[in-house]
Amino acid sequence: MRYYNFALYASAEQIRENTTINLREYAYENTYAALNNYMYKRLDNYIYFYAYREEGNTTFAVYAYDEKKVVFGQQIYN
Repeated sequence: MRYYNFALYASAEQIRENTTINLREYAYENTYAALNNYMYKRLDNYIYFYAYREEGNTTFAVYAYDEKKVVFGQQIYN
């Protein structure tokens, strides 16, 4: 499993204003809860995204994937 920490230079308010999807469809008042739910439903198996903290104008998030399962799956279909 590989983990990558990164920072998005955007606040929850900026994400809410500039998004092209309707976050209200995900029934959350919290922008990050809606974003995490959206990413969970849209990403492939063994790929994960999680935004977990906001400090000022910066959002901290994690991207992870299981390289063993992804490589194994690709070998099956090639």
